[in-house]
Amino acid sequence: MEEEKIQGRLDLKKLARFLVKAKKGTYASVNKMKIEPERPLHDELEYSEGDLYYRDSYVGFFQAPGMEEVRLGKKGKTIWTMAYSGGMLPKFQNNFKFAIEVFTF
Repeated sequence: MEEEKIQGRLDLKKLARFLVKAKKGTYASVNKMKIEPERPLHDELEYSEGDLYYRDSYVGFFQAPGMEEVRLGKKGKTIWTMAYSGGMLPKFQNNFKFAIEVFTF
């Protein structure tokens, strides 16, 4: 990856493989560990491997918009982002037990 950074290129296959691992190791993990958020009132998760660092930042529960980001190192340059939003339909938003079952699935 060092040569790619010098030439200003990024191996997209390596990034894709890293993103799969990062997602499995954070929100999709049964052992997810929230970290001190950079964005106030957000829940955040992180994953790193080599010189790549991933952070998922979201707010809310029944409706939870958020953003994923990959950086070169924890404090390094952002090289990839994705914004998302999802959640439960309003008619289900008072059923916390059902929400846990759905999100666990």
